[in-house]
Amino acid sequence: SCLLTGVRFVSITLGDDHEPTEVFDRLNARGEPLRVIDLVRNDVMKVVAKDLNKAVPLRDQFWLPFHDAFGGNESAEQKYFFPLALTRDQSVKKSQVFEMLAKRWDRMRDDSEDQSPENLVRIAIDDLREYQDAYCALMLTGVLDLTRSELAPGDRTALNLRINRLQRLNASVVTMPYLMQVVNGIADLSIPVEEGGAC
Repeated sequence: SCLLTGVRFVSITLGDDHEPTEVFDRLNARGEPLRVIDLVRNDVMKVVAKDLNKAVPLRDQFWLPFHDAFGGNESAEQKYFFPLALTRDQSVKKSQVFEMLAKRWDRMRDDSEDQSPENLVRIAIDDLREYQDAYCALMLTGVLDLTRSELAPGDRTALNLRINRLQRLNASVVTMPYLMQVVNGIADLSIPVEEGGAC
């Protein structure tokens, strides 16, 4: 009964001169608040919005692996964007996260010589993924996959022990940008294990 009387369905047909992602943003910016993840996905995929035949494979190739890396934890996925944004700009506020990231990706896309849809989607996804493994280890799993790292086996173990302790402590979102940068720095050898471990 509630479904029949309390829900309204709207169908909007756009002409060729309308950009579907812009209409989506405008409609949803004034109504029920969208989650940052919805806005991010929309922005990442906007370069293929007019071509479903390109959008689906690119979504499957780039977006879904990013999304799936959170292991179905929607809360952790939603909370990722603020600490990520803080690694880019320490003065960003939560309300500015999407706008800041979208402008960053637009600049990166504009600077790219390769304007293919695949590359334009990859630019945003690569930027999103930079700290994702460290974040998921610190927030969810307590273990960082270091199979591609050149860290010595003993250092890998020591780093994962520290990550596991931090994960069990439920590190504050405020400390997350710093911790994500330290973990990435140790994993890519730009921060010595002794220094990073002391942090």
